[in-house]
Amino acid sequence: MTGTDGETAVPSEPGESAVPSEPGEPAAPGGETPSAVPEATAAVMPESAPAPGTRPVVGLTAEERGDTVGRGRRALVRVVVAVVILGGIAATIVVANGIPARVSGFVNQVAAGVLGGAATAIPSPGASGPAATPAATPSPTPTAEPISGDEQYIATMNGNESAARPSSTLAPYPVDADAKHQSDLVAANDARWSLIARGLGIDTGSTDKVFVLAGLDRPWTLADLVANGAVRQLDDTTYLMTKTVFVSSGSTLDLNAPGVTLRLSSGASGYTPLVAWGGAISFAGTAEAPLTITSWDTAADAADTDVTDGRAYVRIHEGTVTTSHTDFSDLGFWSGRTGGFALTGSSILLSTGTIDSTTFSGMHIGLYLDAAEKVAITGTSIRDSLEEGIELGDGVIGTTITDTSVVGSATNGIDVRKGSDDLTVTGATLSRNGGYGLRFDGAPRADAANSSGFSVDNSWGLTVADSTIGDNGSGAISVIGTSQVELRGNTVDQKTVGFLLRDSQAEITGNTVAVTPGNGIVFDGALSSARVAGNTISGEGPNAIALSNGADDVVRADNDDSGWTERWEVLVWIEAHPLALLWGLLLIIPIVGIAFVFYRVRRQRKIRELVESATIAVAAAEKASYEGARGMAAPDVAGVAEGEVPASAAAPSPLPAPAPAPKRSPAPKPARAASVTRAAAAPAPPSVVRAMPVKSQRPIDARAPQSSSGPGAASTSSSAEPAFGRFASVEELAVAAVLDAGKPIDRVAHALRVPVGSVAGWVSKARRQREAAEREAADRDR
Repeated sequence: MTGTDGETAVPSEPGESAVPSEPGEPAAPGGETPSAVPEATAAVMPESAPAPGTRPVVGLTAEERGDTVGRGRRALVRVVVAVVILGGIAATIVVANGIPARVSGFVNQVAAGVLGGAATAIPSPGASGPAATPAATPSPTPTAEPISGDEQYIATMNGNESAARPSSTLAPYPVDADAKHQSDLVAANDARWSLIARGLGIDTGSTDKVFVLAGLDRPWTLADLVANGAVRQLDDTTYLMTKTVFVSSGSTLDLNAPGVTLRLSSGASGYTPLVAWGGAISFAGTAEAPLTITSWDTAADAADTDVTDGRAYVRIHEGTVTTSHTDFSDLGFWSGRTGGFALTGSSILLSTGTIDSTTFSGMHIGLYLDAAEKVAITGTSIRDSLEEGIELGDGVIGTTITDTSVVGSATNGIDVRKGSDDLTVTGATLSRNGGYGLRFDGAPRADAANSSGFSVDNSWGLTVADSTIGDNGSGAISVIGTSQVELRGNTVDQKTVGFLLRDSQAEITGNTVAVTPGNGIVFDGALSSARVAGNTISGEGPNAIALSNGADDVVRADNDDSGWTERWEVLVWIEAHPLALLWGLLLIIPIVGIAFVFYRVRRQRKIRELVESATIAVAAAEKASYEGARGMAAPDVAGVAEGEVPASAAAPSPLPAPAPAPKRSPAPKPARAASVTRAAAAPAPPSVVRAMPVKSQRPIDARAPQSSSGPGAASTSSSAEPAFGRFASVEELAVAAVLDAGKPIDRVAHALRVPVGSVAGWVSKARRQREAAEREAADRDR
């Protein structure tokens, strides 16, 4: 049995006091027991001090742990690992924020400035050259007065709304001021054009700010605009439009002006859009001298790049437009119809137009079509749009896009919204757009009766042929809910996905699709139906041709996917989302820490159970030896379960029996620790001693007195690590657990994290020592 502090208390004869025994300590002759240490003495000794004459508790030594790396090398390895982890995290953050590219650009600018300055600052001695001509300076633009008069419209509309809205003491709904101002400007423009088109008067004081083209039996020209004060000529080729120009129904504005730059006033004071409402506008230049239409901030004397206060734009509504060799730049804001260059109509009167050899750059939306038919776009370049490059809204039908490039749009290159049909794209280049190169959403706007009266029909007709599509943010082509789709002879070089068709019916033939990483061609949805033939698909990712969500009606024939390498989808996703990997790495630290805590708790519990079972087994063996030496009956172990008391526990102790000695007065016992003193009043011994593991929930007291000779050889001392109760070293604990408690060697080695070979060696050595002790005892008995 065990005492209160984890030691084994040996019961004595009736009427005698029991004292805790130590391994190898002989009983006093004549059945007498040494006197207990007075409590006063125990109180003087600090609890943390080991008992006199005992060895300090030791833990694993470096040799016992199997460590072959010194402290210096181990510290170096830890530093290297920490540097690698932190460096990887820092590199991920730096690359994700584009810092290397910005640093490189800054260095290149500095280098160019230094080299350029050095090249121009020191001319060659004696060198002569042509006389320097003064550099041409742009014509100064006079500061314009307030121009558009939109603020009066906005004030009127807001006043009417405020009068209709009841007052409230609650906080107002949070609204972005810039966004609200832009939307108010769009509403004011819609109201203005509607009033002017109906011939109604304008009572807001802005009549002189709009010049309405009407009443001529010939087209209006740029010279007419100058003559009527709507446009001011700055020099031979530069003009500034200071009034809004409105081409009324039945009128035509012919801007055939090669080499001319027409600036539309635009800035904080207002802007001057060019609008045709039922009329026609023609823009024309030449290949050598194109016509240029741009916004112009007279205060900054530069193009207007701030959209928060509105910006000049061109819009043709229910009319006709033609452009040839014309450059449009820095126009539009907020909506499609004010997006820069808009061709819009109505359900009863569609617009139409021809756009040839035209450039759109820096527009809010490069080209916007809504309620238009048979618009032909040929040889056109659209780049760096703030939103879509080309957007087809509702009711656009029969559009053709030929030999046109859409590059660098913030979202999709070509975006087709619900309600548009029959788009043909041939020989186009769609690259470096933020979304898809082309996205066609032809899904029905309603699937049942609805208050808006939307149709349940889906869109039809999309042909993309002989085009080059690559380096777009989301993928090459996405088609949703569209019938009669044909993708033919296109070259795709993408990440993420080549062609994505959801609930659409398509013929996909003769395309060269390279996707790294991602999926080549994806069919999604049970309504998908397609024939895929003669395509060459290469790259790496989950699937060259993927079917998902019931897309089973896909016929494949003669496709070459030999250049495709399959990769796990999770790896592709991580590569596309580098910040997710960063957060994952950060989460690994607490996860590993929690796992380590649980592992350490479990290991400590195993060690505690091992110490307890070994201590009980050793105590039982020593008690049996002690009672045998005094001539007492052997303890009854019949009721002990198998495996609880090993065979060695009932065997004679390997230590020699105490030699008989004459009776003498009990000598005072050396002072023990306080834990031993408290165990002096143990109860009478039970009739049966069972060597069962004790499920103690507190660690064994490491301050108990230690035997000078335990079961096995003593190991070398080191700094104390785990506490092993009565055992002076890991070796003693391991030997007792194997030989006395009957634990397997491999389990003991695993619990103590000691090589199995070391435990086996300790056990073998201790077994030889015990056998030698037994032989010596037998020789003495004879």
